Amino acid sequence: MDMNRFDEQLDAWAEEEAAAAERARAAGEERAQSIALMKKSMYSTMLKILGRKSPGALQRCAADLEKRREKQAALGDIDSADRIRIQIDCIGRVQKLIEEIGGSI
Repeated sequence: MDMNRFDEQLDAWAEEEAAAAERARAAGEERAQSIALMKKSMYSTMLKILGRKSPGALQRCAADLEKRREKQAALGDIDSADRIRIQIDCIGRVQKLIEEIGGSI
């Protein structure tokens, strides 16, 4: 896999989320700001590390998060369940990128 392209793309996504967080902050949208900052953090650190480790690590993380999402939804914590869904979506985006630029690491 082209690690430079991988890092550049995740850095670009992190920058997009930083900008989204700033726009949300300026608009007084605290939840949107929090979600954008969460996604920025995921792209700039966690998903880089997991993506480099192995696609299997990403799959396991997504599966674990799905169990947590289901639990939170069952408890009626819709906000937490939605935040976890967003995390799962971020992982899926990185998995797709890995497939596009070379498959395995």
